[in-house]
Amino acid sequence: MKKSFLNILFMAAVVAIITTSCHSKGDNPGWIYMPDMTYSNAYETYSSTHHQTQGADSMSARKPVSGTIPRGYLPNNSRIQKNEKYINSFIFKNNFKNPIEYPELDQEQRAMAKTMLKNPYKRTDDVMKAGKAKYDIYCAVCHGKDGEGNGQIVERPDGSEGPFVSIPPNFKTSAAKNGRLHGLTDGDMFYSISYGKNMMGGYYTQINAEDRWKIIHYIKNMAGISDDYEAFERSEDGKVKMDLASVELKKGAEINVPDIYFTTGSSKLKSESYYILDQLVKFFDDNKTVKVEIGSHSDARGDDEKNMILSQERATSVVTYLSSKNVNLEQLSPKGYGETMPAVPCGEDCTDAQFEKNRRTTFKILQVK
Repeated sequence: MKKSFLNILFMAAVVAIITTSCHSKGDNPGWIYMPDMTYSNAYETYSSTHHQTQGADSMSARKPVSGTIPRGYLPNNSRIQKNEKYINSFIFKNNFKNPIEYPELDQEQRAMAKTMLKNPYKRTDDVMKAGKAKYDIYCAVCHGKDGEGNGQIVERPDGSEGPFVSIPPNFKTSAAKNGRLHGLTDGDMFYSISYGKNMMGGYYTQINAEDRWKIIHYIKNMAGISDDYEAFERSEDGKVKMDLASVELKKGAEINVPDIYFTTGSSKLKSESYYILDQLVKFFDDNKTVKVEIGSHSDARGDDEKNMILSQERATSVVTYLSSKNVNLEQLSPKGYGETMPAVPCGEDCTDAQFEKNRRTTFKILQVK
């Protein structure tokens, strides 16, 4: 009896020890009898690990096939999905190698980005708002809130010098005065934001492609670089090619059409205008239900009334040419604006470049069926 009681007491003690030992308290998890069930092994993505079933060293996850993009990575926008340069703008990092790892490819890839990429977004209020928000987070610390190259890492709030010795460009004086931004394509800027340039590091892991393009719009706007002629590209020989896929087919969408010239003081089209007008013919061939206003604008020099009459005649000349190429007249509406809607409101004090900018032909969509 006494021996049986001692056995029972011993068993009770063992059970008590096991029970209390397994009970976790605070940072103490207690005794772990099956640690592989309690704690799962953490693997870094694409890291090397031993795969139990294969019995060989392998990656924890397979890398995507080269050149492919994740589902949903491209916006559900037919204008973007039908344009090769717009598509490249989103899949860029899937087709190019990081120059940090492959520095010998940097210059070659930078040159390719210059011609292969194009900003897929219009400079709308929403795009500018989003671009500013991302700029303030990622760029302002160096380039400054107003793009003047005086961010807190360069110049402290108390006016003293910051720890960064290299001064970033002042965007507000970089467009035409010192050439830091003037002449750069969207592809140039996208590559620099993605992978860095000179002292600036790359942001390809922090900022997605969509936001990088919006930041570019915001920076160019600060630099005073207009968003004109975004539907056209000028080749090395100076000729302009119309990018039909970039024309937004919605009521009110408007673009400036470059390289349309008239004889001085006349509505007669110069022959060098035909090549760009023939590209407009192609647009109407592909969009037979779209109605467009062909607008003509003059600069502020000369008599106001005469400018209005001449601009109406020039708009009519463009419509006449397009009609001669079998564009339906019902799709065309000529409108002369004279000097009433200048692109640059500088009056008679404009520079020659500003006068030239105000003398323009516009293409405005009135109706889309």
